[in-house]
Amino acid sequence: MQIATADSWHETRTGSGGITYIGEPHTLEFCRCNIWRVKGGDADLLEEGDIVDLSDRHFPVLHIPGHSPGSISLREQETGIFFSGDAVYDGTRIDGDYPGYMAEDITSTERLLELPVRIAHRSRHPSYDSDRHREAIRAWLDERARS
Repeated sequence: MQIATADSWHETRTGSGGITYIGEPHTLEFCRCNIWRVKGGDADLLEEGDIVDLSDRHFPVLHIPGHSPGSISLREQETGIFFSGDAVYDGTRIDGDYPGYMAEDITSTERLLELPVRIAHRSRHPSYDSDRHREAIRAWLDERARS
């Protein structure tokens, strides 16, 4: 078995039009967090306060650095529907691996604790209600405080 080290965890390939693919070759295909960087960085595509407009639904962008520098979440104010991305886990969470991530991660996660959320949809995990959302956040913050 090959052990992936930090310097070999991600692979990059540059394509046309300034698009760079960043992938995780050491994880199973269905678990990969593949990223496409477009001309300057994924954080440049959507910014805090931008609106993802789906015609009949509107989701303001929340910049939630921590798990990765360009992480975002979306929350529809009218319904309390929340898409957390990788910002909230219910159980074991893989923490970010870039310099200075932990302080940003804690600040972002504390911010999410205060959001009025009715239902949270998370990447790679089942959705849950507002009570479980807050329990999961508090559990992670408590774990960080102990370490």
